[in-house]
Amino acid sequence: MYYINADKIKIDNYNIVIELNNLGYMGVCFDKHIETNKFFLFQQSNDYTKINYFSSDEKVTKLIQFLYKIPGVGETIIRQLLTNFDLIELQNVIKNLNINLIIEKTNLKISFVELLIEELNKYFFDIKKTSKDKKVIESLKKLGYKTNQIYNAIRHVEKSNSIDEYIKNLIINISSNEI
Repeated sequence: MYYINADKIKIDNYNIVIELNNLGYMGVCFDKHIETNKFFLFQQSNDYTKINYFSSDEKVTKLIQFLYKIPGVGETIIRQLLTNFDLIELQNVIKNLNINLIIEKTNLKISFVELLIEELNKYFFDIKKTSKDKKVIESLKKLGYKTNQIYNAIRHVEKSNSIDEYIKNLIINISSNEI
């Protein structure tokens, strides 16, 4: 990862032009407020495109780099996520498993948002979905509950030792929220 101390900066609708020593660099920047001339750079290229991502926060460029490692994530999804959430907001949404807010703001499919939440939980908080969690979620899906109902219930129910007890508590929570 590189950084640039820019001489001139122009940002227009998430597109950025940085000038350094009479050389111009174009790219994408999701920063809401620019308080420094130091920008971290992540370059993503494939056979068809080359995109420069700039941010004054190194954590944002590292997040973008991580997101590209998730299957199915590309420029469009990164743009949808980072234009709707700043880094702190995204961390809070992921921590709270707020699947509805992500779907509402980005129009991504539930199954893909579920994958994003799982991967970003690993990235931000080093929380991995256990086999018990996966079994419970799959069981509730097979019973006909919606993914967003399940994740809302998981946020509010304490995990118990037995899978049966955990599923029972989740179903009770889902049922009480539907009334």
